[in-house]
Amino acid sequence: MIKVAECHDIKVPQVAMAFCSTKGVVPMCGCRKPEQVEELAQAAKIRLTKGEVRRLEEAADKVNVKIMGADLFRPFVLKERRSK
Repeated sequence: MIKVAECHDIKVPQVAMAFCSTKGVVPMCGCRKPEQVEELAQAAKIRLTKGEVRRLEEAADKVNVKIMGADLFRPFVLKERRSK
């Protein structure tokens, strides 16, 4: 996530929003400060490359990441898998 954030000149938490936006999902995010609203809006406009999405998904799979609430939608947001 750090490398993706650096490539897009955004903060690491914004990578998660950009990932969701790239996948066509609009997450519900809570904001307590005006700058958080701006950061989320900026991140929602970013589209990650297929390679970036693949690397993030592979990293998450390796450590068995469970995203709160996301498993409900997993069947509808399918990953592109490389044939092995």
